[in-house]
Amino acid sequence: MTSVCLVACAFALTLSAGTAQASFNVPDTGATDGRALVQIATTVDQMPPEMARAYVEDIQTELLTRGYDVGTVDGVMGKRTGGAIRKYQRDVGLPVDGVASKELLEYMLFNKGGATSGPEAVPSLDPVFVRSVQIELVERGYYAGEIDGIAGPKTREAVDVFQRDAGLVVNGAMDQRLLDELRNQPYSVRSGS
Repeated sequence: MTSVCLVACAFALTLSAGTAQASFNVPDTGATDGRALVQIATTVDQMPPEMARAYVEDIQTELLTRGYDVGTVDGVMGKRTGGAIRKYQRDVGLPVDGVASKELLEYMLFNKGGATSGPEAVPSLDPVFVRSVQIELVERGYYAGEIDGIAGPKTREAVDVFQRDAGLVVNGAMDQRLLDELRNQPYSVRSGS
């Protein structure tokens, strides 16, 4: 279980015990019927320190897995982590703000790099799938890196160039549709052609 899951479970238990206002200093919302409204923080700068550290650590781990340089996975939101978040956001087409948030982590965990198009979408972090994409990119001369199953910046850049050359929408999405296009485009669609 990830550290974020543990913190979230602890938070849920705290809420169910009715101690949210005392433990998290919840502002008065003006509710007159005796119920307190709890505002859930979504960015790490709004979270309690232990929760923020857990989210940043999980985001750093996800970024590192995708080939982004975050430095040390330490749960600290520094310049390198902010820069890596901005690069990732730019690469997958998210608004670029460099902010570590609950939404960013959920996007990374559930979209696996943005591979969401079509009913047969395959997560770009599936190493076997990524290797298949890399092999096809090598065959067409778009990728000269290691066939390692990691959807890092060089692999995504090669995908973008292929999509442009093939007249496809350039979105960097690594899904089954991309793999089919790599396998079915005419042989003339090659790097440098």
